[in-house]
Amino acid sequence: MLTTRNGRLQKTTMRQYVYAWSRPCAIGADCPVGKEPKTCEAAQTNDDAYKCPESVSPHPIRRGYITHLRANGVPTEDVISKRCDANPDTIERWYDMSTKAERREARRAFVEDL
Repeated sequence: MLTTRNGRLQKTTMRQYVYAWSRPCAIGADCPVGKEPKTCEAAQTNDDAYKCPESVSPHPIRRGYITHLRANGVPTEDVISKRCDANPDTIERWYDMSTKAERREARRAFVEDL
């Protein structure tokens, strides 16, 4: 959970932050589309960051988090309990890209680390 001095972040605020922080210019990288941050509309405010063709939505971050957990052998039930808000079938179908043998090894390593 992310909080501020005023309480929990709203979904729209988190979305704005993800768009803003995922722009290359926000992290000091050159703009891949050749724009200057001083004149680029998407670089002026967090509200306009979604206009940057290089920024990403929150979903790839969520997908990456779930995929990372699954690749490290975290059982589906534990992934769901970590507030991923996805049903087990969705996680198994779309987020676990490993083979059966890789899943077996990941589960073994996960259990051994407990």
